[in-house]
Amino acid sequence: MRPSVFMRRNLLSLCFVCLVLLFPLATSAAQHFSAQVSGFDPPAGVELDAYDKLFLKLEYASEVKVRFKVVPLRNGVELEYGAMTSSTTLWPPGENEALAWVSFSTSTRVDEVRIVALDAEWHKINQFGVKLDTVWTSEVVDEPRAPAEWVRKLMRTSRLRQEFAFDPNPQQKQVVYDTFFYVTVLVIPFYLILQLQFLRLWRGRWRELAAIPIVSITPMVFLAILGLGIELRLWIIFIFRGMPLALIYLCGLWVARRLTLRNKTDGPGEANN
Repeated sequence: MRPSVFMRRNLLSLCFVCLVLLFPLATSAAQHFSAQVSGFDPPAGVELDAYDKLFLKLEYASEVKVRFKVVPLRNGVELEYGAMTSSTTLWPPGENEALAWVSFSTSTRVDEVRIVALDAEWHKINQFGVKLDTVWTSEVVDEPRAPAEWVRKLMRTSRLRQEFAFDPNPQQKQVVYDTFFYVTVLVIPFYLILQLQFLRLWRGRWRELAAIPIVSITPMVFLAILGLGIELRLWIIFIFRGMPLALIYLCGLWVARRLTLRNKTDGPGEANN
């Protein structure tokens, strides 16, 4: 009996120690996420046109990367017909701001919005609801409503997070993106000028080498005109981003030609010496 009682007491003590050790981990996992809606655009209660978006500014604190899914409700029932919601952008851990939106293409009234937080693996972290009273009409306007300044800023951040790998300093990504865009815009006229000049002035093999960028871009222009199932704007983006590479190629070709001609002119002199 005594060994059995002794083992039973040890087993109970071991279970108690495990509970004591695991309890802080469980509570910390549940307590290390918080979020709230800190802003609306337009303010809740304003009547919206069809396809107009109700933007929500989310302030959150999380130890992991998080996504936000928007679920519009009326009388506790999810509204799916005509509903459109923001993409589940992956937002960084820490204390940050995120953007979400909901819109409808049909006449609808929403009295609550549920925000569902998901981790990078699409596992549910938490959810909370926000009471509001917003109505969408079926009227479609030609010019959409201009969003607020904080909406444009968060939209830009969301777009960059979708196009680039996550950087803990999103402002740095914005600067890099803007710099690349403006440099590309400035490169286009320089490329066109060099391309035309090289084709006009050079002869023989050098002219053929200078025509390589045109040979690579021409099929893309032809395919962009035909379409072939891909939107025209995508083809334009491909061509647009290829201009800097074409300019670098022409500059390198110009340097190679200069060096080759210099070696040819210096050759006879060295032979005479």
